[in-house]
Amino acid sequence: TFSFDAYAVRNGFAAGMITFHDPHSYRSVFYIVEISFDSPDPEETIEVKTTSRQSVTIKIPVHNPSSECVVFDVLFTEEDFFGDKTIEINPNETKVYELVFSPLRSMERTSYISFLNDDQGEFVYELSLKSEPPGVNALAPLSTPIGKHQSTTIAIENPLDKKVLFKVENENPHNFQVVSNQIISINAKEK
Repeated sequence: TFSFDAYAVRNGFAAGMITFHDPHSYRSVFYIVEISFDSPDPEETIEVKTTSRQSVTIKIPVHNPSSECVVFDVLFTEEDFFGDKTIEINPNETKVYELVFSPLRSMERTSYISFLNDDQGEFVYELSLKSEPPGVNALAPLSTPIGKHQSTTIAIENPLDKKVLFKVENENPHNFQVVSNQIISINAKEK
């Protein structure tokens, strides 16, 4: 029986070969080894609450214990997360990384953000996210005599850094008419 330890500073796959060589018979036996390293346990869980369509900034302290400046790659995959893809931290310093969470709808989920450096390792933070439904936007009352009409404008905003499309639906076309297009395009950060 032969045992060995495997060490990795970040998740991923590692492959290699272990060879046993008999110097008397000149025979060798080799084994190809593939190892899958999982991400480490989270450093901490950060609870985040907001209202849908309202951005919130999540502040995550990242520490560099080394005596050299370190650049961490920042890894997240959620479409409603926005932030820098790297963070540079001076020796023996802590820097706050700012991640913007911009949910478009109400939901509850768990997500992760990782800070990776080939020398310092991988640091994972669990994000417990909750987005409440938005408040009701009440329109001013409309009134008009029979046979006439009244109109109003409804403001829609896009809090994201990318263009979005909204589909307009009218549940009561007998009494109400939507005069805009059925699909509304709103550019990033536009109202």
